[in-house]
Amino acid sequence: MSFLRPAPLGRPAVLLMTALGCVAASAQTVLQQIAARGQINLGYRVDASPFSFRDGQGRPAGYMLDLCQSAVERVQAATGKVLRVNPVEVAADQVVRYLQAGTVDLLCSATSDTPERRHAMAFSHTVFVAQMRVLVRSSDGIGHVDQLRDQSVVVVGRTTADTLATQRAAERGWKVARALDPLAAMGQLELGWAKGYLRDDVLLLTQLSQGRNPEAYTLLPQVLASEPIAIAVRPGDPQLLKTVNDALVQANRSGLLEASYQRWFMGPLPPFSRSINLPMSPALKDELARWR
Repeated sequence: MSFLRPAPLGRPAVLLMTALGCVAASAQTVLQQIAARGQINLGYRVDASPFSFRDGQGRPAGYMLDLCQSAVERVQAATGKVLRVNPVEVAADQVVRYLQAGTVDLLCSATSDTPERRHAMAFSHTVFVAQMRVLVRSSDGIGHVDQLRDQSVVVVGRTTADTLATQRAAERGWKVARALDPLAAMGQLELGWAKGYLRDDVLLLTQLSQGRNPEAYTLLPQVLASEPIAIAVRPGDPQLLKTVNDALVQANRSGLLEASYQRWFMGPLPPFSRSINLPMSPALKDELARWR
């Protein structure tokens, strides 16, 4: 199954899709819309390796894209059509808008399943359990999150890390700084403008593996929160959600899901062929066993 060439959408296009999507959605289910257009739109982030990113040929790749491909096959069976697969780049702060607008049908990235987000989107079975931790510069001699009191901690804006940092700022005495994207957040840490960088541990480890000097940083051991990661769809369409979940159950039972995990979390990642070496956690194993 091949992808169409990914193309980011600007705000005017999103607004137009919102208007058109609202008219169509009032009369059709998402599966019917997909069948009518002969195309399924997969939203993904380019900065969320190993969940989703672009490979050396500019193609979407990663753990969540593998699982979404399984879902696409199930959607094709449900609609009786061979569908074009259209990958759509989605910025971290635009995931809700793109999904609600109907610009994307499945969100295939490191999307956290939180109570707040469940008001705006529906989630598949959990396919990863992330742990929120803080990255610091080794040269700063910080070994515990308590040492960050009265210090600046950077997060990527409009993410669950942003929400957690805001909630914990008063309790921990943090000065929260917000960056537009992960590269900018790492830049603030590297320059010393921030003393800590809060994000999901797997995304921090991946970002380090792609950096110039990973040994210059330390991932603090304290876990500040855990959150499930899942495929997201528009709310109010149980047929589509069941189709996605059926595909995940099949992938889980067949071993495809585990094979994909081994490839992306234990194997070498582009562009430097470094592994983040993150074995499947007990929490994830329990979760997969629950809905296998």
